[in-house]
Amino acid sequence: MQPLLEITDLKVDFNGSLAVDGVNLTINRGETLVLLGESGSGKSITAMSILRILPTAARVTSGKILLDGQDLLQQSELEMCEVRGAKVGIIFQEPQTSLNPVIKIGEQIAESLRRHKKITEKEVRAEVIGLLDEIGIESADKRYDDYPHQFSGGMKQRVMIAMALACEPALLIADEPSTALDVTTQVQVLELLLKLQKQRDMAILFITHDLGVAAKMADNISVMLDGKIIEHAPRSRFFKQQQHPYSQQLFKAFAEQGNEKSIPSASIPSADDILLEVKSLKVYFPIKTGLLKRTTGHVKAVNDISFTLEKGKTAVIVGESGSGKTTLGKGILQLLPVTGGQVLFEGVDLVKLTASQLRKKRTDIQVIFQDPYSSMNPRMLVGDIIAEGMLTQGDKSLEQRQQRVEELLVQVGLEQSSRHRYPHEFSGGQRQRICIARALAMEPKLIICDEPTSALDSLFQAQILALLADLQKKLGLSYLFITHNLALVDYIADHVMVMYQGEIVEQGSAKQVLHHPQHSYTQRLVSAVLKIEE
Repeated sequence: MQPLLEITDLKVDFNGSLAVDGVNLTINRGETLVLLGESGSGKSITAMSILRILPTAARVTSGKILLDGQDLLQQSELEMCEVRGAKVGIIFQEPQTSLNPVIKIGEQIAESLRRHKKITEKEVRAEVIGLLDEIGIESADKRYDDYPHQFSGGMKQRVMIAMALACEPALLIADEPSTALDVTTQVQVLELLLKLQKQRDMAILFITHDLGVAAKMADNISVMLDGKIIEHAPRSRFFKQQQHPYSQQLFKAFAEQGNEKSIPSASIPSADDILLEVKSLKVYFPIKTGLLKRTTGHVKAVNDISFTLEKGKTAVIVGESGSGKTTLGKGILQLLPVTGGQVLFEGVDLVKLTASQLRKKRTDIQVIFQDPYSSMNPRMLVGDIIAEGMLTQGDKSLEQRQQRVEELLVQVGLEQSSRHRYPHEFSGGQRQRICIARALAMEPKLIICDEPTSALDSLFQAQILALLADLQKKLGLSYLFITHNLALVDYIADHVMVMYQGEIVEQGSAKQVLHHPQHSYTQRLVSAVLKIEE
């Protein structure tokens, strides 16, 4: 039987170095090949080569990419337009940068249907609404006319999945499609992909750094490192016995994530021990209807939340996409208008500060956003991005700023020369490390971490978490850590808060919440965590 996709000796040059070095891959109809490896290993470049959507700095220097026997590298651009979307669909890693912010969600999904299917406008709309409903978007008929900024990160990724599957392609390229999703939604999306794969006999090239996801999805696994495939095996053999030392390191890092944090005996904190105290915080968004756009109700994104965070401690907020986690973080930072409540930082209510007072106070509170690319200026060099806060502070010379930038880049696992490059020249995981370096540059007392490791593979997750823990120990940093990855919670948390529909439904130590959950929603979250089963 002829493979659906066959890649032979593929080499891709990227700025004078081989990003993909002699890769050979084969995928049959109805099979899933998982491409596993660290950020920057060449996984995404390999996938983009199939559709010939490489960055301008990259070019294929040798090899063949056969789809149903046709070499895609020999096709004209017009012929490739008939392949993209119809025969091969793709789900990108970062939905925020893949969706057009000024076009309605429904219209973006409909674009592929209009190009490749001869159906009426009424049928196009019906198919799009059906897809949105199938991927778990509530009130799909109403959400058709919404824009990307009206969706959470996880919901945007589900929209990307609908776009990729609209024309029922023979091959689906899924580039970290579950990175932005909480555990319950992740399981739903992965099961949906498996269901659609079975119904359509669809092949999937699945790129991931998550061994739990790989275990659920894979028929075969290829491990990539430095542009090369270093190990290939059927799923059962790979999870039973890894051959390459790098593969063994991945498994070790995955296992260490579940290690429980060593926490001293609980004691009642004094007022001097408390860094952040949130009291009855509310962030409501008005619902405006009618011709005059009168306020007829409110979306209670954050509803009456209270908690304290001690100096040198880590509080973790977990919950599904859209539960209000990120809105809570932005409310604490005063990046969103607060409807009610207090945010006391070192006893000072941030809600009552003027803009200039708040600007000074934010030196002590930094944030690492979920989407690294959209949080950086694409026209600025990485070194300038990291040094921007220090420049605003004005207490360091140019030479001191440059030295500090180089130190930070090394701390987060990047080369010092990276400061002379632009954000688009880095992979998703590398961009997140740049954002972490930027947050550390201000030497803050509190860092709000909004999914800071979601774009990183297991090895770099472990390194970044170890770095954050080391900095916490040395500098007495406090973290408010927002995540959907429950595997990390045991490792990093002093205190855990479970958030659901804008409210905290359960809180306590990681051991209490994750190993003895009391609330039905927490129990559902814990049961949805993907594990490796041989």
